[in-house]
Amino acid sequence: MKTEFSGNIYRISLDFDLGFVYAELLDYTDVREFDGILIQVYNYIETGNEKQIDIEKIKSNEILFGPVPINKYPNNKGKFAWKYIGKSNSYSKEFPWFKSFRGLINKDDNWSNLSPWFKANIHGIDSNSIEYNYEDVRRLETLILNHPEMVKIKVTMLLLINKGEIVRDFYDLTNIGNRNMYIQLINTYYDNNKVEELLKYINIRL
Repeated sequence: MKTEFSGNIYRISLDFDLGFVYAELLDYTDVREFDGILIQVYNYIETGNEKQIDIEKIKSNEILFGPVPINKYPNNKGKFAWKYIGKSNSYSKEFPWFKSFRGLINKDDNWSNLSPWFKANIHGIDSNSIEYNYEDVRRLETLILNHPEMVKIKVTMLLLINKGEIVRDFYDLTNIGNRNMYIQLINTYYDNNKVEELLKYINIRL
């Protein structure tokens, strides 16, 4: 694990004036060059009124989203920039687990109807010989690469759902990119009954 960027904390501005969230970077590019930059977002929502950011206060909260692999280090300037606010040295050194599917994942919008599912470790330690029921791996992320902007959109979608909003009222779910992010999100962060309910809001299957 690389220490130069691991523990970096970034402030992400959400869409639709939902405030700001804070993300921590974990750098495993010494192990997995292609998808080793991981981001996890803490369940700490800020409205923009805080004059001083307390990193330990942020990290005292549970993980809201992730860790997910991103395709590059976050930009500090320009389009899609995240604001770097500091570094924590108390970041996790453990290798996270992910779920993996053998087959075409777009065959069914409800991933619990798909099989077989396996678990894979970021360090390459895997249990690919052991098949898991989807409920055993539901809360794990996949190793699907995310652009940093996708992290912002997915977290925004997650908070909209938690507020009881309908995501398609905010994002065009006929757009294949938005639709894929929505499918990935709901199949990971909600139980099967909720997934079936949320799938009803996709009015066109592409």
